[in-house]
Amino acid sequence: MTRQEKTDLFNTILAEHCNLIYKVCRGYASDDDHLKDLYQEVLANVWEGLESFSNRCRLSTWLYRVAINSCITDFRRSGRHSTGRVSIDDIGRELPYIPDDRMHKIKLMYRLISALDRADRALVMMLLDGQSYEEISEVTGISRNNVASRLHRLRQRLAAANPEKTNTHL
Repeated sequence: MTRQEKTDLFNTILAEHCNLIYKVCRGYASDDDHLKDLYQEVLANVWEGLESFSNRCRLSTWLYRVAINSCITDFRRSGRHSTGRVSIDDIGRELPYIPDDRMHKIKLMYRLISALDRADRALVMMLLDGQSYEEISEVTGISRNNVASRLHRLRQRLAAANPEKTNTHL
């Protein structure tokens, strides 16, 4: 891959997939500063790894893998743990106007998800981002049936942990 091809691909990633990277980072960040640091680290790792990208999988699948691995590496290296807090501003920036009761449910869902361990959080975040079980399987390296089973159990755990017992539609 030439330097120009690498630059063009990186610019495409920034233009078309920055939200995907941001969402993964948000799921692992303990605060806004940590989120910015993680996002930059993922972008650096994407740049470094671009030459290893092959068309054997979709670009978004490869980006998920890089983002999740980068976040998990940061988590292990720093020993940081999510505080379980969700930035209201971050959620509001990504969504159009939503009635207060619906926004409350979304915030609650993200708060519950942030309490999951890093592997389970990755599964749920990919599902929420519209990835199929097959795509999640490809990124995580676990079988499709295992993905389905784990997500079913996670839905049950999240429902049980929901203090309001409202349906968050996960």
